[in-house]
Amino acid sequence: GTPNKHGFHLMQAMRFAVEEINNSTGPQLLLPGVKLGYQLYDICSVPASVLATLDLLEQQYQSPSTSGTEGDTDPNYNNSQRAVAVIGPDSSSKTFIPAALLGAYLVPQV
Repeated sequence: GTPNKHGFHLMQAMRFAVEEINNSTGPQLLLPGVKLGYQLYDICSVPASVLATLDLLEQQYQSPSTSGTEGDTDPNYNNSQRAVAVIGPDSSSKTFIPAALLGAYLVPQV
């Protein structure tokens, strides 16, 4: 399909905000002692949305000894850190299925 410029801009804004929070310095740290992370998924369709949600849930409940290839290739990846919330799509019509799946595991979607 055609690239979604609006979605790309939202993704870049989120990445920038997380980097600013994680790299803040000075007397007023934004979140002292907290390091934010993120994973980005392209959920342009319902099947892609379901797969992305199931992938996230699998990571939530995967033991460190069975970590996937990401942990093997990225030295900064820490499988013990879990998502505490999901920032959903910018369209409410695409949030219903992920919200239902995430809600069953008490993972909030914003």
